[in-house]
Amino acid sequence: AFQMPCEGYPSSYSSGYLSDPFSSEEVLMAVQRATSFATLLATLLDAGFDLSAPAEKDGANAGRCWRIKQGKFVAGALWDCPGQLSCLRFQTRKGFFAQEWGMLCVYRDPDSDVYSQAWTLFQSCATSDEMRRGLVHLGYTLHQVHYKSHIVRA
Repeated sequence: AFQMPCEGYPSSYSSGYLSDPFSSEEVLMAVQRATSFATLLATLLDAGFDLSAPAEKDGANAGRCWRIKQGKFVAGALWDCPGQLSCLRFQTRKGFFAQEWGMLCVYRDPDSDVYSQAWTLFQSCATSDEMRRGLVHLGYTLHQVHYKSHIVRA
């Protein structure tokens, strides 16, 4: 386990606490290599991690996760546990764009077609099953991801 921000990084760089024996070493290496928050996120995505904007519940399990692909490119990730819609460029305040049935992080800019389609679906769907069917109908492929970790929030 380690505490972020790491030594030498300003507190505005990142904050959080990670205690996952399966990934903590890889995450720490990504933090140490990153020159900005954007490069940290890119490094984590390149390493196969998925990102989210979870609900307020500390220590909640991530639930089931589906990686959303647009052709060969990873476009985002969807979980079937409470959370909100987010993207890598900005994060809305907690509670905005939130659903009890799922959380979604889009790895494209908010002015992209991917984000626009995801936002429309996220606001109109009543379940994560409906959201997944909607994404497939739009031509995205979904790959279920199995994690070995437990989320701990700062």
